[in-house]
Amino acid sequence: MSSSLKTAVESSASTLADLVDEARSRIEDLPPLAGQRHRRNRRRVAPFVVFGLLAVVVWMMTQRGRRHDVDPVDQSSVRHR
Repeated sequence: MSSSLKTAVESSASTLADLVDEARSRIEDLPPLAGQRHRRNRRRVAPFVVFGLLAVVVWMMTQRGRRHDVDPVDQSSVRHR
């Protein structure tokens, strides 16, 4: 993996972790009944959501890297009829 891609993935993971921490603190600030009702479901789903977002970010970065790695066709070697 290239260093720029690795840096971008680490940065994205760090940003996602910060967002999850912020969301968790906001959820904990909810009134007790609302927090208890939804806390169990969110704990079950949250790891899958974070993993899914991270997978999408990594996929987007690899697609971007592939587009930049492809060399354009050398026009001087193409014969015109």
